[in-house]
Amino acid sequence: MAELVRCYGEPQHLPAEMQPNATPSQDPMQQAMLQALQAMHKELVALREEVAQLRQLPAPTAEKEPSSENDPHGFRAMARRVFETKPSTDGDDRSS
Repeated sequence: MAELVRCYGEPQHLPAEMQPNATPSQDPMQQAMLQALQAMHKELVALREEVAQLRQLPAPTAEKEPSSENDPHGFRAMARRVFETKPSTDGDDRSS
């Protein structure tokens, strides 16, 4: 059949059962994947819009020292001091 089509072309009038489908039927897995892809596309569009809105906001100002209102117990300042200090090079982390 393939050689006949190659030599003489597609027949002009095919019976309905021999007509190729213009849109192939989709199995449930393909439909689920298509729905997931559409949902991800909607989420991507929404996130891009949110980023565009956030870019229009003024830049935050950097605070040099945390105020006591933001750090009432001094935990942030203590953590900053701990992480800013250089670790000892002798390899012994235990205190005597």
